[in-house]
Amino acid sequence: MKYTLSVLAVIVAICFTAWRVVQSQDLDSSTESVNESQITVAEYNWEGNAKQISLADLKAAIEKLPPHRQEKYGDRTSKAEYLDELIAEKLKLLAAIEREFDKDEEFLKKAEDYKHQLMVERLTENEVDNKISYTEEDIKQYYETNKSEYIEEPEVQATCIALLDEDRAQEVLEEIKAGKDIVAAAKELWEVGELEGPGVNEEEPGRTRFFSRDEANEWKELIDTLFEMEIGEMTQEVFETDIRDKTHFMIFSKRDHRPERQKELDEVRNRVERQVEREKKRQRITEWVKAFTTEGKLKTFPERIPEPQPDEESEEETSPATEEAAEEKSEDM
Repeated sequence: MKYTLSVLAVIVAICFTAWRVVQSQDLDSSTESVNESQITVAEYNWEGNAKQISLADLKAAIEKLPPHRQEKYGDRTSKAEYLDELIAEKLKLLAAIEREFDKDEEFLKKAEDYKHQLMVERLTENEVDNKISYTEEDIKQYYETNKSEYIEEPEVQATCIALLDEDRAQEVLEEIKAGKDIVAAAKELWEVGELEGPGVNEEEPGRTRFFSRDEANEWKELIDTLFEMEIGEMTQEVFETDIRDKTHFMIFSKRDHRPERQKELDEVRNRVERQVEREKKRQRITEWVKAFTTEGKLKTFPERIPEPQPDEESEEETSPATEEAAEEKSEDM
């Protein structure tokens, strides 16, 4: 607790006293003509040691951010805001060092593992990513060979009225049978807030999206029924289905049907190109691994890996001697 309070005291002191953003010095690009490393934009003390952050330090920190974050810090005000974040990170790092986390063996092992991971990633980038290429012919060939992966499943669309009140649904169905247009009925129900389910559509109340047969499991009964209907055909009875904890009472007509369709290459080009790239990388990795394992005369001896031994405690628990001892103890009791 003493350590925590001292750290908090330092942070509070920095926030209100020792911290000083130099107001007389601009943080925008107008200072680029001077030596930015000599311009102090913040200063603070840690355990009696004075520390400073220069304008060059601040700009370097911002340049390390992802591009979308760098865009947020384009003017003086936003740079000053990021300065708060930067000093907070520096304080956390100093506090961590003070607790000797930089000497913790478990932490150092993780840091070493992460360094190795980064090294392998860099090596892979150099030996795989930078050494593959593919042509338009490769893309076309992959598409032709794997056309079955790019088939658009048949889909159906409905005009759907779903209500939570069975009597109200029956009343609406009778109105439609008497000549009222189902689209007009859906619009009226939308306007009074009664419309539920897949027909909720602000642009055109009642119109659902297109459904394929194997999607939207919760509306499976509706979708299966639509696939069996003809375009323009409407349910003649209120269709009841349970969705989660609600019972929906539905009236719907089949609005449209899209048959199965083979997608053209231009429609799936990005997907195909990604697959071609993956294939090329896999091929390159196989060649690369084979090359350095051959060069290194790699040998493996999996037969030398011992089989795990049975748990001795489990054997004792299930052995006849153990069972007999347990029975004797039970009789004594």
